[in-house]
Amino acid sequence: MTLSGEIYSFEEAPLYQKSAQTYIETGIDIFDLKNKEAIPNVSTSSFPHAHSIVKLLKQVKTSKKKLKVLECGAGNGIFARHFLFACKKEGLLDKVEYLISDFDFRIVKDLRSRSLYQEFKENIHFRYLKLDLMNLDECIDIKSKPYDLGEIDLVIMNYCLHALPCSIYKKEDELLEKLYIEFLEQDNHQVQVLKEFWMEEKKVRFEAKEKQYLDLLHNIAENYKQEQKIHFNFNALDALEKLLNRLSPNGFIYIADIPTMDFDSRVSYRAFAGAIAYILNSQLISNFVETKNYWNYIHNDFILYKHIISKSQPSYRFKQTLKENFETNNPCVLFCEMISAMKIFVSDQSNKAYKALLNEFLRIDDVSVYSKLYQAIYYMKIKKFKKSKKLFEEAEKINFFTTCPVHQYQKKLDLLMERESLLKSMKPKFLGLFEFN
Repeated sequence: MTLSGEIYSFEEAPLYQKSAQTYIETGIDIFDLKNKEAIPNVSTSSFPHAHSIVKLLKQVKTSKKKLKVLECGAGNGIFARHFLFACKKEGLLDKVEYLISDFDFRIVKDLRSRSLYQEFKENIHFRYLKLDLMNLDECIDIKSKPYDLGEIDLVIMNYCLHALPCSIYKKEDELLEKLYIEFLEQDNHQVQVLKEFWMEEKKVRFEAKEKQYLDLLHNIAENYKQEQKIHFNFNALDALEKLLNRLSPNGFIYIADIPTMDFDSRVSYRAFAGAIAYILNSQLISNFVETKNYWNYIHNDFILYKHIISKSQPSYRFKQTLKENFETNNPCVLFCEMISAMKIFVSDQSNKAYKALLNEFLRIDDVSVYSKLYQAIYYMKIKKFKKSKKLFEEAEKINFFTTCPVHQYQKKLDLLMERESLLKSMKPKFLGLFEFN
């Protein structure tokens, strides 16, 4: 290990560069749960989550042209798959063009090779794009040809903005001081923070983007206590501004990210499989949207915080749908809680309770690998092994990233079937012991 001997602000630090390089080198495997440190995205990629957004899209008034939906940072592409299935369920499939984008071209090409969307038609229902949020004009398609994004009806950003470089400040005697960090370089080229220290305000070098949003930064700081860290993501604001300029009159941006409360205040980022996620300041986004006079909806729960931003006041039906799917009901939270609950029922005595829970689960999700898995487990529990085996096979086909333990349960089924077969073969011999001549 060697000390770099240099200090960096967070947005310029090797930490971010290493993170981006890891993402590029690993490709789509960074999301595979075979890797114990894989990027977690079960809740954001779930079918109920996608379905709730499709219900909102259904309320957007537009001309006869197709609704254009752009997903930024598509990652493992499972959300896109579920979104298309939700469009089919809501009768929107032929009315939507879904743009699956990521800044890493390898991710985009890996997605295509996995055949996640074989039930749908490429370039009709969906298409692949390489897109850098910092430069929307240089978007290209899967053949490396320029693609004009044009006017967009919905922008989806799941766990996306927090991956952009971030600046960090501290409030000190009503002044702002910028956080700089020093790094320890390890032999395996992973960068870790050695220590943190603050520079005096007069030594802070404000970049062009910082100057652009300087008033917003000072307004945010008024709500912070002394010594408290302020995560200020100028790049997130810059990306949002560019995307807002491309929205259709009735279009909207949907943002879902990790709740800030999940972060330890002493830690400025999280690492998943070598990739870095900075804290995204929800209040910052709200204040920014307010300065633009756009409509903004915020919803927080223990899984995600969400922003929905629109250039114009949404319709009454849009707001009602929003309330029904994020407040009155929260299918994303219900989905996660049911996954936990399903694991509780293990004995034969609980089969009825398991079936009742399964029926409720299938009401919100009859598409994903989880729906196939839990049905297979139920039929295994009531000893309908052939039906169970078929459902396990269906689950395995769509278990693209080892998101759930299908293979583990398949082994259990094989053992049960083997034991059942053995018992049947022994039964005639056993009965023969009681025959009288």
